[in-house]
Amino acid sequence: NKFKVLTKNTKGLEGKNPYFVLNDELHAQENMDMYDNLKSAQISREQPIMLNISTAGKGASSVGMRVYKYAKFVLENDDDDSLFVAIWEPNKNYDWEDRKVWEMVNPNIGVSVTMETLEIEFKKAKQSAHSKAEFLSKHLNVFVNGADNYFEHDQVQHVLVEDLGDLTGE
Repeated sequence: NKFKVLTKNTKGLEGKNPYFVLNDELHAQENMDMYDNLKSAQISREQPIMLNISTAGKGASSVGMRVYKYAKFVLENDDDDSLFVAIWEPNKNYDWEDRKVWEMVNPNIGVSVTMETLEIEFKKAKQSAHSKAEFLSKHLNVFVNGADNYFEHDQVQHVLVEDLGDLTGE
């Protein structure tokens, strides 16, 4: 038995037969190739283990988001007994400035994550949309569309047009 670190290069993954796979920071994988190759490589194992660890990340079509959506489906539908899911994320209408939310979504607070460090990052997050997106994804485990927003969502929400027919003649 041996542990082997794999890089993002998926060449040479075919034909592997891993018993245990640890995907760290799944959201950062560029595409589904690594995940899919390793998952299918475990098919011949009687009790394979794949552990996916990640903060939320960016992008609605990211690897992290795809795996997250399936995990949420399993949690809501109790549909896959072979999958254990633990997700630390804020409730639906959370207040990103609420320190209790920070504690809820950071299970290691006081150990490797300190409230003081979160306070420092929070102050930065209040200064720009980019920093806020980073804070939300890295420290509150909230998926964001991107870190380079020019406007905050609430700044443009009031000009949202639901039906383009509403603009006829304007």
